Amino acid sequence: MAIMKTILSFMVLATAALCKGTTPIDTWTLHNSSIICNTSCEYNLFIQKTKSGGEFNCKFSTKGPPDPYALPIDEPCHGEPHLVITLSWGVDRSIIFCIADLEERTIAYYGLEAFEISNDTIAPNKTEWAWGLGQIPILSTDLPSSPALWV
Repeated sequence: MAIMKTILSFMVLATAALCKGTTPIDTWTLHNSSIICNTSCEYNLFIQKTKSGGEFNCKFSTKGPPDPYALPIDEPCHGEPHLVITLSWGVDRSIIFCIADLEERTIAYYGLEAFEISNDTIAPNKTEWAWGLGQIPILSTDLPSSPALWV
């Protein structure tokens, strides 16, 4: 997990200089979601968009148990072809993923520690910024206070 946090932190810091002035478009909240893994994994993620009040469901399945050494999973969200997810498991069963809305051209990044994915349920109400596609989230004191991104 420490390696994953280090890599993510390095990516954010390295790109911050390139994207000065980038501001988030919205906040999205992950809620009432589940990930159930045995011989395969079933993902059922619900996202609430703050500005539009819209909600969408990203549901998909993968073959085999979580594999931290496999390539990231890239899947369209079932029933929502304009929504896509990229997801990767860590060796400690943590997850990093992003969900993109291709019609709105927005994307939100999430990280879940292993303890947040227990008993097949994801910790409730995890809110993150939604960014414009092509924008990169940065560390900044200029952002409005909302979700605690980099704690």
